[in-house]
Amino acid sequence: MNLTARTFAPLPWLAGLALLAWAGVPWARSRRAAEAPVRPSPAEARPGLAPVRPDAASWAVFAPAPGPAPSPVASRYRLAGTFRLYATEGAETPALRQAVLDDLETRRQALVREGDQFGDLLVRAVGQDWVDVVWEGREERLMVQGIGDPGAPDRPGPAATAEDLPALERSAWGRRVAPDRWVFDRSAVMSYYQDLLDHPERLAGMVLTMQPEREEGEIVGFRYTGEAERAFFEAAGIRPGDVVRSVNSMRMITGRRAEYMIREFLTTGLDTLVFEVDRDGEPVRNIYFVRE
Repeated sequence: MNLTARTFAPLPWLAGLALLAWAGVPWARSRRAAEAPVRPSPAEARPGLAPVRPDAASWAVFAPAPGPAPSPVASRYRLAGTFRLYATEGAETPALRQAVLDDLETRRQALVREGDQFGDLLVRAVGQDWVDVVWEGREERLMVQGIGDPGAPDRPGPAATAEDLPALERSAWGRRVAPDRWVFDRSAVMSYYQDLLDHPERLAGMVLTMQPEREEGEIVGFRYTGEAERAFFEAAGIRPGDVVRSVNSMRMITGRRAEYMIREFLTTGLDTLVFEVDRDGEPVRNIYFVRE
């Protein structure tokens, strides 16, 4: 971004306004000001400074009429993001796409896929940044627009974007914008990943701090012990003792699956990650939106 150009771009406008103001003052007042500064009384007539009010047609050029109001569906439901849904059993290949959908009226959130029902909506299809739904017999497309907290009544859905949302917490990698939602900067995450690659001992520490969690001898997830890279895990809302059970619906039952998800993030531009976490026996869902 050219800060210099942005900073001084208004100067021609200011010069023009100054010229207009000078032309609007009678010449007699200019001579009087040159002789000695005289303050006019409040009652003195000032015809040269009368405001100019353009007609409505001219003003419309600078203040166009607002666009159409959002539909009832777009006013109530918000599409926060989509991601590819991975098989939980068998082959580790992407299948359908899943969407993070918010109901702003009931303050509920759901992960939906094609054919799912959410409130009054029937989900017809899920794309990369859109979802087609059927509501009261008619079909409508919702686009990715907001990533706010559906439980916050003062945060409108369609108008709230990643840039508009205030940060509840900030870190070197991004910010938390709701109790269970984070916006991460891709370049910062990639830089962190490269730093781990450049320091194998740190990378090994990160691997070792995620220990397999077993139930009846079977791995059901990976427990974060808190022994390494605490700043990063804390910034992502992962606490010591948390067990990551799935990522984007793929059960984390082998180290190979975790490696697969990392490769997906690095090679496919994956921009929405949904972690299902077990915290002291209670399910927790963390949602991460990765932005350029």
